Amino acid sequence: ELVKHEDIAKLAGATAGASVTLHAGEYDSLEVHVEHPDYRAKRILSRDDDNNLRIHNDSLDVYSTGKGLGTSLFTQQVDQAIKMGVVQIETVAAGGPGQSKNGYYTWPRLGYDAHLEKADNVPVRFNASAVSDLMKTKDGRDWWKANGSAKDMVFDLSEDSLSRKVLDAYVSGKKK
Repeated sequence: ELVKHEDIAKLAGATAGASVTLHAGEYDSLEVHVEHPDYRAKRILSRDDDNNLRIHNDSLDVYSTGKGLGTSLFTQQVDQAIKMGVVQIETVAAGGPGQSKNGYYTWPRLGYDAHLEKADNVPVRFNASAVSDLMKTKDGRDWWKANGSAKDMVFDLSEDSLSRKVLDAYVSGKKK
């Protein structure tokens, strides 16, 4: 099935004024590089064993943070991915407390999730098996912000998924 360049650009989170470059990647994947005066991104599109389209958000560098641009780009990407039948978006949520990268905290706030491991040393009081469990309370979010770490995370695009509910609630909360 043929996919339009505009659809791929939206799938990568590209906005007006962005330059989008496509490269053949490893294992029949497609690398999408987005350059914009305000941000740059790299996405990898591929198909899984069941021929479902998958997205790996390899990087996103927003040059002026705190203005909601990253959230806006991600929301556009999610909307397009849903339209195109993508099953999930994966990323390595980089960084940790005191580091310049903050994906370990920001991406779970927008609906990404990952299982917690024993090595995460999450206090028993949280009764948490996933990062999303910590994100449900202010105490849990504060603990993760101060103690969390980089993790492979997934955003589930299925209808009524926790990921989509968290993103919708976050965006609604920011509009108020």
